[in-house]
Amino acid sequence: MIRIIFDYIKLLFGIEMLFLFVSVGLFLLIRDVPLLNKKMLRRESIIIKLLGYIYIFGSIILFIIIRRG
Repeated sequence: MIRIIFDYIKLLFGIEMLFLFVSVGLFLLIRDVPLLNKKMLRRESIIIKLLGYIYIFGSIILFIIIRRG
């Protein structure tokens, strides 16, 4: 079962998806975090910053794992 899921992710997650996920993460960090800080929404800013880093580094790590396996 896990092998089927892994093969499906491997089929769908190519360089295009990596670019998309990294772009979303950068958008969150560059656009949304300063906007939330300006509106004095500190807790939301921290959460969005964390999600941005997860998008960037998580997608890169997932891409490397999929390409090796």
